[in-house]
Order: sequence, then C-alpha cells, then structure tokens
Amino acid sequence: MPTSTLELSRGSLRRLRQIDDELALMRSRIGGQGTGLSPKIDHSIILDVMRSVDECIDYEDELPRERRLCEHDIEMGWVVVFGAEELLEEEEMNKGMRDAIVRAIALRYLYDKDWGDIPSLVNYDGMSGKDVCDAVLSWMERRGLAHMKAAARRSGERQADDIRGDSD
Repeated sequence: MPTSTLELSRGSLRRLRQIDDELALMRSRIGGQGTGLSPKIDHSIILDVMRSVDECIDYEDELPRERRLCEHDIEMGWVVVFGAEELLEEEEMNKGMRDAIVRAIALRYLYDKDWGDIPSLVNYDGMSGKDVCDAVLSWMERRGLAHMKAAARRSGERQADDIRGDSD
C-alpha cells in the first residue's frame, strides 16, 4: 500500500536512529563500569558487566537483519518520491514549485521532519512554506500515492533500459 510506504519508510528511519541510540547506551553500560582500585572485588559489578556484554552481543547479532529491512523500507520511500517527481513533470507548474513539492515530501517522509518544521526548510518564491506544504498534501491526495509509485517504477525501468542500451 503506497500510503503506508511513505509512513513505513519514515518509521524505519526512526527505528534506525533508535537502534543507534540503544547500541550507544548498551556500550556505555559496558565501558562505564569497573572494579576501581579497591583490592576487594565486587562480584555483582562483574556479573552486571557480563550481563551487559551478553545483551549487547545478542542485540548486535539481530541488527544486520533489522537494518536491512529498515533500509529496504526507506528505499521504497525513495521510489515513491521519484514517482512524485516524474508525475510533477506532467503538471502545469513551474520548476521551482515542482522542486519545492518534491523537497517537502522527502523532508517529511525520508528525513522525518514534522510538517511544522518544513515551511522554514522549503523555499519557493511567491508562496510561503506553509502554502507549499498545503499544496503538497492536496497534490498527493489528488494524484494518489499508487500513481507516484507506479511512475517511479516506470522511470526506473526506462533508466535501466538506457543503461543496458535497450531502446524502444
């Protein structure tokens, strides 16, 4: 489902950030504990460190698979954004507006920006950033995300044909 494709890629980006944060926390637990200079060894500290190391190793074993799934979801989000760019070529609007719409979509779904933050990041002469965001949402609703995804696939197939030297 294309609607969920963009939301899924946004969620996967968040998950990748969460994975990095969780790993950093686990590693800090391992490196931040020690026995100090006391001749008396506290075995509970050693057991805590060992437990933290085991948890970190187990977590790192799962990461490659989860990371690949997240990266695939993000890739599919880019497919939809490239489809939007292709469909916008058919619209009667100037290039600056088309670029602003594509940028707003990418910022929202592939860079995980809030709609409230996007207006300051999107520049377009003649319209405020908020108006651009409103235009993006209206355009996406009118065109449909399924069409965006299909357009990106067609574009990708044409580019692959060009690379292989196939011609129609």
